Amino acid sequence: MHSSVFLITMENLESSYPLLDLSQIEMLIEDGDAESIEMFREILELFEQECGTKFSELRNARETGDVTAFANASHTLGGSSANIGGAVVWKMARSMENNCKSGDPQEAFAMLDQLEAEFTQTLVQMKAYVATYP
Repeated sequence: MHSSVFLITMENLESSYPLLDLSQIEMLIEDGDAESIEMFREILELFEQECGTKFSELRNARETGDVTAFANASHTLGGSSANIGGAVVWKMARSMENNCKSGDPQEAFAMLDQLEAEFTQTLVQMKAYVATYP
């Protein structure tokens, strides 16, 4: 796991990065060597780009009332977030998708702005967490 000069407990880490699934990130970083960390940074960059596209699709689908496109983009964004350790974004995106499928797309549409804010904070936390590695 993560090494440091002072004792870091998992509880302390989780409270410092509440939007993240640290076990997923640690799995992706593997043993914390420079190559693994660089690979995670590349994955994070691709994730950010892909999600930018998905947020554009979500905004367009909301504007046009395309519930199917909104549900599909929510599904993809949620899956990508889960894979990289964005736990809160994943849960929100999954909820939005489920609202679309259960016949409450207006609730899903209303969640988009909050999802974007959570996504922005998730990226901040991920970058901060990865920056703790040498």
